[in-house]
Amino acid sequence: MDVLNLLAEVRRGAFPQADPARIALFGHSMGGGVAQIVSLVDPGLKGAVLYGSMSGDERRNLERIRYWSGGSRGQELFALSPEVLRQASAWTYLEELSVPLSVHHGLQDAQVPPEWSWELCRRLKALKKPVECFSYPGGHLFRGEVDRVFRERVLAFLGRVL
Repeated sequence: MDVLNLLAEVRRGAFPQADPARIALFGHSMGGGVAQIVSLVDPGLKGAVLYGSMSGDERRNLERIRYWSGGSRGQELFALSPEVLRQASAWTYLEELSVPLSVHHGLQDAQVPPEWSWELCRRLKALKKPVECFSYPGGHLFRGEVDRVFRERVLAFLGRVL
């Protein structure tokens, strides 16, 4: 909701230095999960970059959060029905996606499984959605040469979509 409210404020002119006709999102980790949802809700976005993104499947995200927290977080949400979790998952609505995505993930990411990004890429490509996908010899945060290549690719994507 905070991201959607911020986008509404930008479009109302609350930030005169921002061009409301040229907005893209950048989401890392949990922010990547948020960017997936916002991209579905706001087709006016010009693009979104997902960097080591959480899954678009909320059940998987809950399982990972429970794992990270040693079982102390997220458990109460498992009481939700599978149907509610499905309805809350971005991947349920990928057919409706019109915002181009640029997906980036490190092959050695120990926090967020890289397979989540590859599955998203496979699904989007099968649906013929605008997506580009990149893997890197890195973990959850990129450093050095890997980070330089990542930034170049992100800037090229933003240059095309904006």
